[in-house]
Amino acid sequence: MWRDKGGTSLCALLTSLHEVAPTGSACPWERASERTLSTDGAIKRAYQRALLAIHPDGLPEVHRPIGQQLLGALSHAWQIHSAR
Repeated sequence: MWRDKGGTSLCALLTSLHEVAPTGSACPWERASERTLSTDGAIKRAYQRALLAIHPDGLPEVHRPIGQQLLGALSHAWQIHSAR
């Protein structure tokens, strides 16, 4: 699974989100690279964009369960990232 690949590393999850992000979001996910995530501010902006792209409320009904799982994984990774 995607989370196993990225673990709790927020940057790893953000750079691989394009592999699992559901289609049909009102705010589609744009692929992020490690190069664009070089500062805390860039990571925070990418995280916020990711939340918009995968939030269950912005997805078609059929994609909401995966959106919920992705949201949980990203939120957990953000808590770990912001605590350091």
